[in-house]
Amino acid sequence: MSVARPPSRRELLCVITHLQGLVGKARGAYQNDKAPNRSELVQHSLNDAEALCIQVTDFFEPVQPDEEAKALRRLMPARPRKTTS
Repeated sequence: MSVARPPSRRELLCVITHLQGLVGKARGAYQNDKAPNRSELVQHSLNDAEALCIQVTDFFEPVQPDEEAKALRRLMPARPRKTTS
């Protein structure tokens, strides 16, 4: 499916919310060690998430590694390290 215009901020938020759901689905499938098709369920959710990311990012110029690192540092501050005694 081809879309002609870049997504709005609201649409990007909806995509991110859907991605959260797909990651949660994959995590739940991974943790369900009694499911006979656990690997297939995890892979399906991850494939859907990857395809959605590719589709959305195709509208924009590629991100340079330093830009990505800067954005991640701003949005995901470092967590304090756990110390072991």
